[in-house]
Amino acid sequence: MTSRAAGETPVPRSAQVVVIGGGVIGVACAFRLAEAGVEVLLLERGGLGEGSTAKAAGGIRSSFTSRVNLELGLRGLVEFEGFAGRFGTEIDFRRDGYLYLIGDPAELPAFERCAALQAEYGVRSRLISPAEAREVVPLLDVDGLVGALWSPDDAKATPDAVVQGYARAARAHGAVLRTGVEVTGIERDGSAVSGVVTSAGFVRTGAVVCAAGAWSGRLGELAGVELPVRPYRRQVVFTGPIPGLPERVPLTIEMPSAFYFHREGEGLAMSFCEDDGIPGFDTRYEPEGWLDRLAELAARRVPAVLDAGIRTAWAGLYERKRRVVPLPLRHRLLRPRLPDGPRDRRNHPRPLPRPPTHHRHHRPGRPPLHHRPGRLAGTQHRLNVPDGRLVYRNSRLAYLDGRLAVRPSGYASRLSRYASRP
Repeated sequence: MTSRAAGETPVPRSAQVVVIGGGVIGVACAFRLAEAGVEVLLLERGGLGEGSTAKAAGGIRSSFTSRVNLELGLRGLVEFEGFAGRFGTEIDFRRDGYLYLIGDPAELPAFERCAALQAEYGVRSRLISPAEAREVVPLLDVDGLVGALWSPDDAKATPDAVVQGYARAARAHGAVLRTGVEVTGIERDGSAVSGVVTSAGFVRTGAVVCAAGAWSGRLGELAGVELPVRPYRRQVVFTGPIPGLPERVPLTIEMPSAFYFHREGEGLAMSFCEDDGIPGFDTRYEPEGWLDRLAELAARRVPAVLDAGIRTAWAGLYERKRRVVPLPLRHRLLRPRLPDGPRDRRNHPRPLPRPPTHHRHHRPGRPPLHHRPGRLAGTQHRLNVPDGRLVYRNSRLAYLDGRLAVRPSGYASRLSRYASRP
């Protein structure tokens, strides 16, 4: 039986694109696609924004260490600063800034490089002294700090309000958003997606957008694709009122413990990055041990919170990408997995080429070139990676343990066929 809210029509039987996941990423994708004239259907098994989005800190920043993230962050700041005017939804956008506390002198050069890179993009981040950090956050105990990186233009917003604004705009452009509908399968015709199986029936489509966050790995399995995304639990506590709390408190992060806090109501929200341990979907709040460590970190940096008490606490899921292979970002790992049984050559690719064993510069009686450390021939050479495995790379391909990585553009069509396969 189809699950839908009052006044909703049944789930469409077809759509050009199906977006799976109704968090902030999913509804934003649905809006952008619909705005571009695409027939889009968004499916969410719960309610819009009820997953990880509901428990997000809402940080919006440009203080990143890579150019691509810097550019994305700057675009995000522009988008959300004008969100209320464009979408008619107030999201409580506040430029309270981000403050990174540095306790290890050996880390200062890295932060200096970060500030220099960010300055190239006009980001007003800068290294400041511990005394200046205390001026930014008067509650801060700066004992043991050697400096801080202050990024005053970074911001916060309310994630749920962003979801509702995007959802309303997506519907206005013709997108269909359905909640209470679970995707239970993704069907393929060879290398192409042919549809999704849901609790409300089958939907024919030629494209699926995975916006399932921490659940993306499971969604990939439905399509026979390995998505290296794993869920990890994150716990957060919210304190009671703190006397003398400034109106504006930046999202403050201590390095390397990753203890962080920011203003939430009349108190602070606090957490720290735990040892990831084993991934899983457990969202029970378990304070034993964890809360003692949090109290230790808080007492060191914001001792005033110890008298405020804990108002509430919860646990949510944080998705992290499992590093399949430590290759440069310009490569993509492509590892086809073929179904069991006889092979249909019309629908499945030929086997991936094996690493080369000979080269035109190879001389008889010597090991093949790719077994000789540190040797170059043409554009092919061997790369060492941190875990001791080897990568054989030329201008097109990189091999790692028999798997193939291909640069994402500019190569032969035979190679490009692998890009759409798991």
